[in-house]
Amino acid sequence: MRRLLTLGVALAVALLAATPASAATFRSCREAGVIECARITVPLDRSGEVSGEVPLHVERVRALGGRSTGAIFALAGGPGQAASPLTEGFGFTLESALDTRDLVVFDQRGTGRSGALSCLTLDGPDEGLDIGSAVAGCAQELGPRRAFYTTQDSADDIETVRRELGVERIALYGTSYGTKVALAYADRYPEHVERMVLDSVVEPDGPDPLSREALEAVPRVLRELCRRGCEGVTDDPARDVAALVARLAAGPLKGYRVDPQGRREPAELRREEVLAFLIAADFLPQVRTVFPGAVRGALAGDLAPLLRLVGAARGQAPEPEPPEAFSQALYLATICEDVSFPYDRDALPEERARQARQAVERMPDDAFFPFDRETALRIGLVELCASWPSSGRELDDVSTDDAISEAPTLLLSGEEDLRTPVESAQRTASRLPGASMLSVPSVGHSVLGVAFDLCPGRQLERFFTGGETGGRCPDELPFGPVRPPAPLSLTQVASPRGVPGRRGRTLTATALTLDDTLLTGILTAVATDDPTVIVGGGLRSGRFRLSIVRPPDGLFGQPAQVRLTLDRVGYVPGVRVSGSLRLAPNLGLNGRVRVTGSAASPARLSVRPIRDGYRLSGRVDGRTVSARVRTGGI
Repeated sequence: MRRLLTLGVALAVALLAATPASAATFRSCREAGVIECARITVPLDRSGEVSGEVPLHVERVRALGGRSTGAIFALAGGPGQAASPLTEGFGFTLESALDTRDLVVFDQRGTGRSGALSCLTLDGPDEGLDIGSAVAGCAQELGPRRAFYTTQDSADDIETVRRELGVERIALYGTSYGTKVALAYADRYPEHVERMVLDSVVEPDGPDPLSREALEAVPRVLRELCRRGCEGVTDDPARDVAALVARLAAGPLKGYRVDPQGRREPAELRREEVLAFLIAADFLPQVRTVFPGAVRGALAGDLAPLLRLVGAARGQAPEPEPPEAFSQALYLATICEDVSFPYDRDALPEERARQARQAVERMPDDAFFPFDRETALRIGLVELCASWPSSGRELDDVSTDDAISEAPTLLLSGEEDLRTPVESAQRTASRLPGASMLSVPSVGHSVLGVAFDLCPGRQLERFFTGGETGGRCPDELPFGPVRPPAPLSLTQVASPRGVPGRRGRTLTATALTLDDTLLTGILTAVATDDPTVIVGGGLRSGRFRLSIVRPPDGLFGQPAQVRLTLDRVGYVPGVRVSGSLRLAPNLGLNGRVRVTGSAASPARLSVRPIRDGYRLSGRVDGRTVSARVRTGGI
């Protein structure tokens, strides 16, 4: 948004320029007059059978070039996410489209300031929550209106807003669930679509209630890791996962996890948690480089690495977001009405579960590889929506064969994305005659959110300025090779060149501890709504703290500082690392550490980042040493 605000003069002219007639009344509402707001009221039920209205909160930024000839509607994800807090970010991302187009952002019905739905049974703490009772209770709270928060209803709302704005044809930009809304609009109102940008594509008839899109992509994503090197770790990470899942089919495996106070606590590993970790890593696929080694360790009896990855992916159990930011009730009302489930919607919950299980049993084994049917039932949407009562409403089907729209469309897909994988984008592109598809290596979910300044952002600009798009981006965000299983003793650790024996192995163990702790902290931060302070336990012992120290007010342009503090963190048994380090923009660590432990040579070391590792210098067991330790980096 900073680039938009620097164009204040152009924006002031644009606000006065001639634009298509609008029936809605827009008034300046924030950002020094750049953003205008209006309220557009739509029927709850357009058939009129259920009374009520929904007030849509709509925001607009006028075309930067001074005269608008159209508009681009930016659609949030979820379903359930409010869009209006993202207006500035949408403006920054779509600046290349805004010279002659207004930016239009609105909170979809049931979200944000458009009558956010809430349920008492959902918006409290999760602890002790019975999901079936909570879902049924929410449906009862919402009553008959729960049937009218579908993707189809949101598409019809877009059409109402378009008419109110007086714009004949609009461009659509959506990420994740926003792509489904865009496609639904294009399917229902193709004559009013100028063009579309779809980032991380949900298929028009998706998501699949058994998460088969993700399951289909898991073997490809895991084997892609080995393109960067799996030597000494595994010949086939997908086959290893299948072997682990087969063991977990007999029941959870028991081990331990180190809590944020540095204490060991009993923990169990379940197969659905393994898949949940892989999906959570969509936002930071680099952490998957640890996964194959952790699976190999689990198969050999060392569950600690995999249990900690699974625990980190769950995050810090943040306080639930208020419904105005993310509405869980809206999520249920949309998903449980939209999705085509493998059961009779008029059946009771117990019968629905039985029918779903029968349907899954009829599917071939390879539909779930390297996981199994039970994983699909537990992690998919079947269990979530089994208690959501049928509304009796019949929605218009989206054809699975016909073309959706002939409008020019750019689809962007991260090759490491399991939520909305490349295969989903490819199937959708086949139904869009005007489509070009861009696949992006080393990127997961939300391509432009991760790699806007790289190839995807350049392609987005070309798409709006008449250039050619599509193909495959170069690998501009490569991550390192697959990491081996965590060592079970210091003797399994190699010495760096020039420092042999226990002293050298202590240096390597120290560097490995730093990398492992930083990766775990970053993964936990990604899974946490407020990543200002992240705390966690070491792999074998100890605790760490990852904190963001923001500059005092008034220090414009000063970046936040990220600090990693370790308190006797153990990654290699018998080696404990303590110290405070600063994180550089390239994810390198600078600082000082102290090394203790029964297996280690006692040491005090300075840490400096190098390519793929660290330079460690200082005193080890009474001797002055300095060595470059390669770890693969993160």
